[in-house]
Formats: sequence, structure tokens, C-alpha cells
Amino acid sequence: MKPGITRESSNGIGFHAAIGACAASIGYGIPQILQVAGLLATPLDRWLIFGSSLALAPLFVIAIAASAAVCPPRGRAARYAALGLSIAYAVLVSSVYVIQLGVVLPRETHGKLDGLADFACCSFRMPLTAVDLLGYTYIAWRRFCSAPLIHPACCAGPWSPTACWRPSSCSSSSGLP
Repeated sequence: MKPGITRESSNGIGFHAAIGACAASIGYGIPQILQVAGLLATPLDRWLIFGSSLALAPLFVIAIAASAAVCPPRGRAARYAALGLSIAYAVLVSSVYVIQLGVVLPRETHGKLDGLADFACCSFRMPLTAVDLLGYTYIAWRRFCSAPLIHPACCAGPWSPTACWRPSSCSSSSGLP
């Protein structure tokens, strides 16, 4: 651990980022369900979905970075690989969501549809849908980097994106692979 970075400060930052990411996830999930059920009008559905998704990405990266800061030396390379893939995910998906929130949705709202077709997201064979899917491919690969590091004595559980999170009993000799 580097001077100035303590396990407690990393846990605090990571914990709050994970809570924020959870809230953003819920903020995404509820409008998505309401959209599919036909209970949320367009474009409000997309404003809510893209907005909460834009909040989720950086919070997730912060949680993974805090996890990397406290990870024992034996798992550090995999944790840094997971962090790099998380950053790639956040950059790709955030750029898509910013384009949707800053260009596509405002222009649609004002009826200015000229030239928007190539910038719309989340439809079959659209360029930004491919960028979004690449981001989610990176986040799936991130899980493969983190999975070997999950150890019952060293993390909140296999559901946690931040394995080695509450490592009061975790040290470099904790039995991590």
C-alpha cells in the first residue's frame, strides 16, 4: 500500500462509490422496467435510463480502483487489469450516453431529426450501439480478471464487484490464488 493510502480510506471511498453505483443501478432498472411495461413515456424513459447509466460508470470505476488499492500483492496484477477494463468500459459507455443526453434527446425533443439517425443508440446495427456493446464486453472481461481473487475470508461475497473489500482478516498470506 502506498504512503497516504490507508485501507480505511480506500474502504470508505470504495464503499461510498459502491453505494452510489447501486443507487444508479436501481435508477436505471426502475425506468427500464417501466419502459418495457409501457408505463413510461418516450423520451422521459431514455433521459432517465441514460442519465442513471452515466452516473453508474464512473462510480463503478472508483469502487474498482479502491479495491485495487487494498488488494494483496498476489492479486494486484489481476486487480489492475480489472481496473483498466473498467476504465475502458466507463469511457466507451459514457461517451455514448453523453451523445444521447447532450445531442440526440434534446434534438428529438425539439423536432430536429435531421442527421440524427447515425447517432441514435440502442437499436440494431447502429454505430453507437456497437460502441456501447464493446464497453459491456470489457466489463464482462473485467469479471474474469476479478473472479479468481474472490476469497470468502477476504471479500463481501461473489456478487461483489470489489472482491477483497473488507479485508480485516485479509493479508498477503490470506490464501488468495
